[in-house]
Amino acid sequence: MLSTVRTRLHCANAFLGYLIESGIVSADVLARRIRLKKPEALPGPWTLMTFKQIFSVIDHPRDRAMITVLLRTGMRIGELLGTKMQDLHLKDRRIDIYEGEKNRIGRVFISVMMRSSP
Repeated sequence: MLSTVRTRLHCANAFLGYLIESGIVSADVLARRIRLKKPEALPGPWTLMTFKQIFSVIDHPRDRAMITVLLRTGMRIGELLGTKMQDLHLKDRRIDIYEGEKNRIGRVFISVMMRSSP
């Protein structure tokens, strides 16, 4: 919480003030103030209407399929673009990613949705 961080920062500043008065630490330590601001709230979950609006403007079947895979699996865009036909296992409803973009570890995405469109 931001309030907890501010409280700890205030305590650290008070301690540094004591060390400066005692001559143990130079006053340059507190020359630059640390300013904290509250982070913006993350957006909430999408509604069914939002999904319908998104899919209403996507005309090409390939684009609809790509967006559907991204939304249903949580796959990263770069991973989807790097997917090859041999990585798709339609019978098992599985996509293999052999090396992840961020952590360099392979993953398997399994679609548990039974419908063909959102």
